[in-house]
Amino acid sequence: MIDMVTCGTVIHALGLGGLTLPALNLYASMSSRRLEPCITTLNEIVTACERGSRWRQALHLGTSASTRGLQADVVTRGSLACSYERGSFWLH
Repeated sequence: MIDMVTCGTVIHALGLGGLTLPALNLYASMSSRRLEPCITTLNEIVTACERGSRWRQALHLGTSASTRGLQADVVTRGSLACSYERGSFWLH
């Protein structure tokens, strides 16, 4: 049985391995599995996007967190800032 902790752990491992797309797919599939992501899972996917230089996806996930009832925390904001920096977001 796949639960929220398992999804978060797999998203973390995929992010560490640079496999951002599978991590994003798993995160997106959580609703169909009747699993609502928590702030820890959000932070894992934002960090995976940051590591994979996918700052646009990180920004979207960070800003849409409130639609899932999540409040971005210091970890979320730190990961978003790193993602923007990696994507040279500040230069555009």
